[in-house]
Amino acid sequence: MIKFCKTILLKIMSLLSILLIILLFGISVYLIPQWNLNAFLFFPKTSVLISNILLILPLLVMSFVFFPAMSTMIITYRKSYDGDGTALQKLNRIVFNSTWVLLLFVLFFVFSCVLSIQPEDFQFALEENINCLTLITIKLKGTGLLANPGTLIGLAALITSFIGVFFAVRESANHIVSTISRSVFKKKIKKDQADNYILISLLLFLWLITITNMSVVSMFSALVAPLVAVFLYILPIVIFYTKPGFKVYRKPINLMIFCIGVLLLFSYGLGKFLEVVLNN
Repeated sequence: MIKFCKTILLKIMSLLSILLIILLFGISVYLIPQWNLNAFLFFPKTSVLISNILLILPLLVMSFVFFPAMSTMIITYRKSYDGDGTALQKLNRIVFNSTWVLLLFVLFFVFSCVLSIQPEDFQFALEENINCLTLITIKLKGTGLLANPGTLIGLAALITSFIGVFFAVRESANHIVSTISRSVFKKKIKKDQADNYILISLLLFLWLITITNMSVVSMFSALVAPLVAVFLYILPIVIFYTKPGFKVYRKPINLMIFCIGVLLLFSYGLGKFLEVVLNN
């Protein structure tokens, strides 16, 4: 479906994304009567707090990241607004609005879940490798609204996220495969053939992850977040200051971005190290 119905799929994704925002907001409001502030009345030791912040930082950053869809969106708008100079303006406006929508709705949903779910329940979800919506469904099973839809909403969110990431992965992988084919095998590979190799590889990789039931939290924190830190925070700043053509992007804020990238790169490892030290 992804290979042959891209236009239809994007329209379905747009509709699903709007519905998901509305549904997540509805769930956040629905959980308000379940809010319990007792967990916020306990303040841990400074060392424990620092360790927990370092552990959660990669996952927190990944919750607001939508960069995988950026390259595909840029290409689409360049084709649609080629020559009139409005593509960059429209793209910046969309990114700005999307950032605020994500910030408001995601934070409201997160705080609503944190306030309505006990710490031991979160520990259970971590051990069982299930997401927050599934946990809420289990806790409120048979109590009405979220008896069944919670899992379906989580599945819809997973599908839209996967498709958004997929287009960027396929585009990057296609370029890598083509480059390797030309430089190593001295042969130009057809785009459809490269697409088939990429789809088969992704299928096998995702199937392996599924059957091994890898911890999503550990995978994101120890693998995905460091890669994001390198390619999104560190490498662009290095390129800005090493390539003459990018002088226009050299700004004081770049130092802060670079430092955040370095912190994100090592935060999970540092958090785990502090956790081990504190437990001993």
